[in-house]
Amino acid sequence: MLCAGAMQEAGDGGSRHQHLMVDAALRLLLRALRRGNATSDRSPQNLGMLDGLLPVLARALKSRHAAVAEKALRCLALLAPLPLPGQHHITISS
Repeated sequence: MLCAGAMQEAGDGGSRHQHLMVDAALRLLLRALRRGNATSDRSPQNLGMLDGLLPVLARALKSRHAAVAEKALRCLALLAPLPLPGQHHITISS
């Protein structure tokens, strides 16, 4: 059980380990992209859903945790060949 001081250090209580959840989610996405499960259907609806991941992946690239940034970059590399509408509008600034 966390004491009050530890809760204040953690901020909202979950942010301390949030990168672990993001890392796990990116690992699942990366596995799906590598297997082709997510990219085999190139219908406009599916490409639209994949396009929605681009801002999330761009935000993950800014993570201070190297594992998160690395997996986000690997996902973006696998999505790059797809004709995603928002692909040319991604900006990564500090």
